[in-house]
Formats: sequence, C-alpha cells, structure tokens
Amino acid sequence: MALKRYIDGRERITEAKALMKYPRPHLIRRASMDQTQEMAAAFVLRNVDELRRILDNDAKLARGQVAGRVTKRHLVAVANRLHDWRVSMDIRGGGLGEPYLWEE
Repeated sequence: MALKRYIDGRERITEAKALMKYPRPHLIRRASMDQTQEMAAAFVLRNVDELRRILDNDAKLARGQVAGRVTKRHLVAVANRLHDWRVSMDIRGGGLGEPYLWEE
C-alpha cells in the first residue's frame, strides 16, 4: 500500500509528520473502493459542504463583504481558480448548438 501524503500549504507531508507538526490535524482522506457505499456517500457530502463554504466565501469577496481591502488581483485570482475548477469538471453547459466553450 502506498504511503498516504497530505497537502500542507505547498509541501507534501506524511501522517506521522503532520502529527508531529500539529497538535490535532484533521487528515482529510480521499474516497476509495475499499470503503462502503455509505462511507463514499459521506465523503461526497463532506466535499460538497466544503465547496459550498469556499464558494460562499468567494461570493462574499466579490461583494466586498470581507475584512480588509479587496483588490483586483484577489478577484482575478479567485475568478481564474473557479474557472480552472469548472474546466476540470468537463461538464458541458448551454443549449443545443450553444455550448459553453471554456478558455484553457
């Protein structure tokens, strides 16, 4: 079995290193075929909740409802992150003969 690694900012660390570095880390594991269907469904719901929180925060940033100053650089970075996420989903939108074509 491969050693699981976790993303900590820009570096990758093992569970053992995470436990040494932080008092109570939350290790968010990926779903796998070893889990039950109920566990996989729970992972889906957990990720949906987390994405909702991120999207709500992004919307607040766009509306200027955050502490501090919102710059164009912040807005462009968030818009492009959301764009890249949407493109990664490879879900077609639009109507017949009117597809949404996402820039690379």
